[in-house]
Amino acid sequence: MKGKLHWLHVFSTEKLTSYHIDPRRGSEGMNRLGLLGGFAGRLVHDFLSGYYLFDYRHQLCAAHLLRELIYLKEQMDQAWAG
Repeated sequence: MKGKLHWLHVFSTEKLTSYHIDPRRGSEGMNRLGLLGGFAGRLVHDFLSGYYLFDYRHQLCAAHLLRELIYLKEQMDQAWAG
């Protein structure tokens, strides 16, 4: 936005999805939206360590895991990753 890097934070439940664009990634950007106060679900995210500052159940994003496995197989010649 206006030539500056921003991050899209997405919060989803079965019935609602909220998008928040913020110049900060991780916990600071997520806290600004203020949706995590009564959250009781699982936090799905990439590998950024800042997400582990939240005391929730965590799940790593499958798309990010697959991307890393593809990289290991194709670029690092790790056959086990395929």
